[in-house]
Amino acid sequence: DGDSENSSESVLTEDEEPDFTAAQALRTPAFWILTVMQVASSVAIVTLALHLVPKLTDMGMTLSGAGTVVLTYTIVALPSQFLSGYFADRLPKTLMIAIFLAIQGIALTIIAFADTILLAYIFALLYGIGFGGRNPLTTAIRGEYFGRKAFATIMGISQFPMNIGMIGAPLFAGYMFDTTNSYVIPFSVFAILTFFGAFLMLFVKKPRKLTQQP
Repeated sequence: DGDSENSSESVLTEDEEPDFTAAQALRTPAFWILTVMQVASSVAIVTLALHLVPKLTDMGMTLSGAGTVVLTYTIVALPSQFLSGYFADRLPKTLMIAIFLAIQGIALTIIAFADTILLAYIFALLYGIGFGGRNPLTTAIRGEYFGRKAFATIMGISQFPMNIGMIGAPLFAGYMFDTTNSYVIPFSVFAILTFFGAFLMLFVKKPRKLTQQP
């Protein structure tokens, strides 16, 4: 009956700050779910940075009009970042990220099929909310899950596959446009990937690290 006192291991409690090493983080399902989520949801961001204006001008908008759409989602993203942080301090970050990713996915679906200026601005509003809201939370949740001990290394490893995806995604979008004369397929693919990222966030759980007791 002295097992609990003599045990050489204990599970990190909820109140203790985690201090995972990079190697320990790599062995957790949470690390890989967060990494896949960020890859799935980030490839659209760099692609839109390169291909949104051509998409909008193909719809008949002027360059200045297309620039206004970009400015709109950029402005909307600013308060969304602050509000997401406020609510994430009170609600589960996994839920908040899933919600913002779902909003981003809806925005991508709209712009994939948009053919009017009104739809372009609806996209800008929703994309600004979704992209702006999820952006700080995907960083914050790693600090909450893995601690500060190896935070920079963990972030760097996690972002490596994301950077590969962000190189390939714009090339894919450009190839599909050259092949089909439309952005429907690539933007729809990115929307599906974003929804997949939101779905994954419903299953990620804070890792529990075994620590040695003296």
